[in-house]
Amino acid sequence: MIDGRVAILGVGTMGEAILHGLRSGSTPIPRSAVRGTVRSAPRAAELSKKLKVAIGTDNVAAVASASVVIVSLKPLNVVRVLGEVAAAGALEHGPLVISIAAGVRTEDIEAVVGPKCPVVRAMPNTPCAIGKGTIVLTGGRRARKKHLTIAHSIFRPLGETLELEERHFDTVTGLSGSGPAFGYLMVESLADGGVMMGLPRDVAIRLAARTLLGAAEMVLATGAHPAALKDEVTTPAGCTIAGYPRPRGRQDPEHARAGGGAGGELRRGTRPEQVGAASRRGATGARARGTMKRTRDGAMHGPASHLGGFSFGRLRGDHSGRAETVRNPIPRSRISGRAKERFQHVALPIPRS
Repeated sequence: MIDGRVAILGVGTMGEAILHGLRSGSTPIPRSAVRGTVRSAPRAAELSKKLKVAIGTDNVAAVASASVVIVSLKPLNVVRVLGEVAAAGALEHGPLVISIAAGVRTEDIEAVVGPKCPVVRAMPNTPCAIGKGTIVLTGGRRARKKHLTIAHSIFRPLGETLELEERHFDTVTGLSGSGPAFGYLMVESLADGGVMMGLPRDVAIRLAARTLLGAAEMVLATGAHPAALKDEVTTPAGCTIAGYPRPRGRQDPEHARAGGGAGGELRRGTRPEQVGAASRRGATGARARGTMKRTRDGAMHGPASHLGGFSFGRLRGDHSGRAETVRNPIPRSRISGRAKERFQHVALPIPRS
C-alpha cells in the first residue's frame, strides 16, 4: 500500500506503463497523487493532456513531496539527476527510491541520495506495457521488507514480480530485460517462413506469435523441462527434427528424412571415392566403422555414425569433389531407442565434381 505521493522521473515508455499500473491496480492511487517529469515542456504538456496527471520538467519539485520516487531515466543520467535532486535538499524527507535503470547498482544510488533514502532496484521488461511483463526486484542496504512490499504493489499490475539478489541483475537484464527482442525475432523469422511458403503476412504473424505464446504457457503451466516438451513434438525422422538448424552447410532432403547423421569420419580434403572404411570417434569415445557407397542418385550410403553426445555429422561435398564432416549438436540423451534404429543407414548427397 502506497501512502502519499508518487513521483516518476522520466515518463517514457516504461514510465508511462508504470503510471498506468498505479492507476489500474487493486488499490489505484488518485491522479492527484502522481507527478511525473520529462525533459521538454512541449512533451510535458502533451503527456499531461494524454494521461490526465501532472507532468512537468522540474525534478526537484516532483520529488519534494513524494513518498516514493521511481527513477525511469536512461542509465547514464540516473546518478547525475539524483545528485542534483539531493543537492537541492529534495530528498531530506527520506522517500523510497525505486530505480529501473539497467546496470546502475543500488550502492551507486545510495551514495548520491543520502542515508535517509531506502533504495530498491527493479528490472522490468517491455511486455509490462500490456500487463504481461516480468519484474525482478532487489533491495539495497537500507531497504526493508516493507519497502519491497511497496515495490511489489507498484509493479504487480504490470505482470509477475519476483525477488533476486543483486548479483544476478546483469544476467536478468540480458535474459528478461532484453529477451523480448529475441522473441520478436523468432516471431518474425517464423512468419517469414510462412510467407515464403504462401501464407498471408497477417496470418503468418498471428500463427507464429500464438505458437510461441502457447509454447511459453506450456512451460509455465506444466513445469516440465523445455527439452521434454520439445521431445513431445519431435518425432523420430519427422518433419520437426528435419527443421533443426545445422551448424554449417545447407540441409538437403535426404539428410532431413534421415534426421541427421553420417557414416565415418572424413577430414577436409578427403575425396568421395576415399570414404570407404572411414571411421569416426563419438563424444563417448566409441568408434563406428562402415563402408560408404555411391548410388545412382549421387548419394553416399552407409552406417550412421556413433550416437554418443554431439557425435552426429553430415558429409558435405564442394564443387571440387572434396568432402568434409559437419557435426550436428544432437546429444545422445535426446535420441530415443526408436530413433537410433532409424539412424542405422543414412543417405548423404555429394555433389559431383
